[in-house]
Amino acid sequence: MKFWLNTIKNKLGKESHLQVQGIKDDGTKFEQCRFELNQRRIAKDYIKNLKEDDYKVPEVEVKFDDAFKGYYKVVENNDENQADTNERYISLLKAHIQPYIDETYLFEYKTSIFKDTTLKRIRNSKKTKWKNINGIKQLVRQNETIDKKTYKDAVASFKRFIIWCDDNGWKIDTKILRHRFTKSTRANMEQPKIEWVPKPNNVKLLIAAEKNVCDKTLYRFSAEVGGRLNEILAVCYDDVYFDEDLGVWVVHIRHSLGADNSFRPDILKTGSSNRKIEISNELLRMLQAWMDIQVAPKTHKKKYRRLFPYNKKHARDKIKRAANKLNIHWEGGLSGLRKFSTSLSKSTNVFTEEDMDKRFGNTEEVRKKHYYRDLNLNKEKKTTAINNIYKLEE
Repeated sequence: MKFWLNTIKNKLGKESHLQVQGIKDDGTKFEQCRFELNQRRIAKDYIKNLKEDDYKVPEVEVKFDDAFKGYYKVVENNDENQADTNERYISLLKAHIQPYIDETYLFEYKTSIFKDTTLKRIRNSKKTKWKNINGIKQLVRQNETIDKKTYKDAVASFKRFIIWCDDNGWKIDTKILRHRFTKSTRANMEQPKIEWVPKPNNVKLLIAAEKNVCDKTLYRFSAEVGGRLNEILAVCYDDVYFDEDLGVWVVHIRHSLGADNSFRPDILKTGSSNRKIEISNELLRMLQAWMDIQVAPKTHKKKYRRLFPYNKKHARDKIKRAANKLNIHWEGGLSGLRKFSTSLSKSTNVFTEEDMDKRFGNTEEVRKKHYYRDLNLNKEKKTTAINNIYKLEE
């Protein structure tokens, strides 16, 4: 049996680390231990002291590339998540994990490598964006470094990958799963994010000035119900009804549009996203009027008649153009109305946190990660707000 020291290069052709390699008497080659580039003397001393008994055959030799390919297929076919959620999990690994692993086999990758090398590379990774290049969807690297949330999400995705490998019986260092971010790192990551929220007067003006009945109803619906864009555009005629148990008119949020704008019956982001939301008399009147005059609503499987005929991009562009005509500063698309609805509802001090979660389809964990600006209404204005929260067209 013979041992030697080899200098390993990464995928960019740059020297990465030193690897102790060997060959058995039957001609089988193997890798034994790795060292940093500045540890050449230590590595050579290590080889001198090696004995044949020090070599251990790995239980299962699985390559990282093969493991990632298999994992991506599993994630893509996970029906429990939305397609865009699965796509994000995969893109986090492809962009911020896989390029920074130099080891060929799973068993070679150790916790020390993860802590000393991989984490630093992930933290300095550049943002990516999906683009169609010659008809092929590819991740393209940007100039800006990823934020701390993406850093944390990438590590979480890597841990899920490691668990999957371990579940398959493949040898990999699962001590990586013990890694926890320091208190200071977590504190920096969890800083409240100040979101832009449209002003109440601008929302009222936007609705009042809109002449198109469909768009006017869409804006009013979004501002009152506060649903996600993919939920709002998937609401159907049968989802607006009088609930006998609750004794009120409701909108039942239960469908969604996928990343490709396909209609997905009974599929939502989470279980808590399926919800019934009480609506005002005015919104009910507007919805009934629109349903009465809409010609040939978009229908799916001859069963689901959608309230609004737009795809997500169309809806976003419409509200931006409407705001621009009125010289109203606007960021994003209909998400601004969800933030408005959330902030205004919170400012009234009428809804409990549980009420808020039920109305907006959030879990407690999700709610704590979303920070919307308090509109800072005083007691008198809050009373006016709750009386007018469902009178936005006036």
